[in-house]
Amino acid sequence: MDKECTRSHLQEISLLEFDWKLVGRRLLDSNQLITDIDHDEKNEQNKRERMLMLWQSQKGSMATYKVLVDIFQELNNNRLAEDLSKKYNTEDNAQPARVIQVSKIPGQDNAQPARVIQVSKIPG
Repeated sequence: MDKECTRSHLQEISLLEFDWKLVGRRLLDSNQLITDIDHDEKNEQNKRERMLMLWQSQKGSMATYKVLVDIFQELNNNRLAEDLSKKYNTEDNAQPARVIQVSKIPGQDNAQPARVIQVSKIPG
């Protein structure tokens, strides 16, 4: 499940070191916003925070942790992508499945594969 970013988590993320302009160009609807942030804010952390907050206000429920993780991966910042993915649990769909019950198909010989009745995620 792709979770919507919270303001407090975006504030935490803004404390991390990353190229906010590159990320902002992928998140925001306008390059002018990047220019405005760069002009208005002097501190790099404030620039990152403002960019993330603008993104959240523009995208609403579409401003998700998965979007951020994907962008950091695109920018080859795999360490940050991995850390965010673990911390905000964006890997729900990537968790392995566990077979709960299998049965043989009646009338089939033993050389045939079993039929999976039910599959669930392994709790993580």
